[in-house]
Order: sequence, then C-alpha cells, then structure tokens
Amino acid sequence: SVRSAITGPVASLHGLRALRALNLQSIDVSGELEDMGRPSLQELRLLYLPCVVGSPGPSFKSLSTLMIKDLPNVRVPLIALNDMPRLKILSLTRVQVTGSVQGLQGFGLEHLVLNDPVPTTEDQLDVPLTAVQQMRHLFTLELVNANVHGDVKSLANLSLEYLSLQATSSGHITGTLHDLLRMPLATLRLQDCHVGGPMGILGNFRALYDLQLVNVPVYGSLHFTRGL
Repeated sequence: SVRSAITGPVASLHGLRALRALNLQSIDVSGELEDMGRPSLQELRLLYLPCVVGSPGPSFKSLSTLMIKDLPNVRVPLIALNDMPRLKILSLTRVQVTGSVQGLQGFGLEHLVLNDPVPTTEDQLDVPLTAVQQMRHLFTLELVNANVHGDVKSLANLSLEYLSLQATSSGHITGTLHDLLRMPLATLRLQDCHVGGPMGILGNFRALYDLQLVNVPVYGSLHFTRGL
C-alpha cells in the first residue's frame, strides 16, 4: 500500500481544540498518544502508526469510541479506561493491553474487541468470561488470542448479536452451543475452543447469517440445520 506523505509530530495537533473525532491511518506521525487527547474528543480511531508510543491518559475522558489497531508501541492498561465513563466502543488489535477486564464494569460498553495483543512482560491481559458477563450492554464481543478463559455459559444472559471467540494456549474456553441459544446471534465464530455439541442445534439460531467453526467439537449431520 502507498503511505501518505503527511509527516510530523503528534503534538502538531494541539491547536485543534474543538476536535471531536480523529481518524489517523498509515501516516508517518510520531510522538505520545496522550498528545492526541483533548476534552472535546469523542472518537479516536488509529491504524498502523508504528512511531506513536505511550498510553491513554486523562485527556481522553470524553471518549465514546476508542479503536486502535497495529500500534505495537502503544500500551493500554485496562484500568485506565475507568477514566472514560462514556466509552461505548472499545477495539484494540495488535497493541499492548494489560490488566483484567474485571476493571471494565463501571460503564456501558456496547462493543468490545480484543485481538492479538502484543506480548508484554508486565501485568498480562486476563479475560475471564465471568467478568465479561457483567457487561450487560454488550451486543458485539470479539476476543481473539487474548487469554480468554471460562465457560460460555457465563455469557448466556447477554444480548449478543456478534460473538467471535478464539482461544490460545494460555486460555481455555469451554461450554456448549446450547449455552448460546438465548442470544439473538447474527454472527457466530468459534475457533480452537472446546465449545461444541450436535450440529443439529444450529438450526435453532434463527437470526444467524454468518457462521464460522474451526477446530471445535461439533458432531453429527448437517441435515438438521435446514432452519438456518
């Protein structure tokens, strides 16, 4: 891909005091993540900015959307997100993420994505499904290679429309397809999870239009899934 010719320090944005939404992708900017923050900022989307470093701080307190992808030198301690009470959408892919999701229960997250966190030597990411079940407003949940562990039955009372789970060697996801039946799922993606059961039960997921099952213990005939 062709990278933009825009270059310079992140601090150059300081003059944009009224900025409400900031979307930076594949440009040669450098500096501290905190320098992007300001009280007016509500949406922050960052993609492939390898020279940006640091962590979110108090200047991000008004954010409702935080999406960061491919910023390997950025570190997001989950406990710091407690200073963002308006946060609804959180998506972190291939960045350093530390701490436990148990610290994310003080506000109404609707969209949570934690994918392929960059390994760190301190305070490893921990995602127990028993903590996720407290996020009553979630309708999108994607957890991939994020040290997820627990039984999907913990999620049974959530109104999820999109669910994507992939376990790692350090995590273990268990349960049955039956445990997911209460959800109004439109998308279901399971990989390397010990979540299974008879194939026929999939016919009961009436709203499902996107199904991906990889290395999960599902058995039986497709004949009984004609209701999909």
